[in-house]
Amino acid sequence: MIEYNVGGPEDAASIAALHAESWSLHYRGEFTDHYLDHEVQGERLAEWQKRMTEALPTQHVVLAEEEDRLCGFSCVYLNRDEQWGALLDNLHVQQSYMGKGVGRKLMQEAARWVQEQDRSQSMYLWVLASNESASRFYERIGGDKVEETMMDNPGGGASKVWRYVWRDLDRLIGEGR
Repeated sequence: MIEYNVGGPEDAASIAALHAESWSLHYRGEFTDHYLDHEVQGERLAEWQKRMTEALPTQHVVLAEEEDRLCGFSCVYLNRDEQWGALLDNLHVQQSYMGKGVGRKLMQEAARWVQEQDRSQSMYLWVLASNESASRFYERIGGDKVEETMMDNPGGGASKVWRYVWRDLDRLIGEGR
């Protein structure tokens, strides 16, 4: 059975490993091969160690775990954009758990926490335009594509990204109940 728990500093290494694995699997062709083959592991580990040991009060990390195995995580930040509200900065699910409701539940847990902190906030995220499966998922769970822009990639280059927003977090939280 999958349990959903708040992440802490002791989870940084497993979060970083899943994050790097997810990027290597889904962002090949967008991020440079050199970055994905040689830098992503160390860079993600340093980033998550910092995020988890110097956590901002506006940050919330939720882990999806089954028998002490990390199968997904989300990380949301309150008040990241005056217009769009809270930023869901990360949502990654282990490949073998995709299609089993883990991503939806992580989104719902992030939205629930945002509402507990500030009911007036909406939630948004950025997704690579080339990540069509993620875009379909976000649209299925009520995300509205509202903007397209370019963002710099770690390791060099830039990619087209779309902003998805959830204005009604009650609706997102209530789906799948």
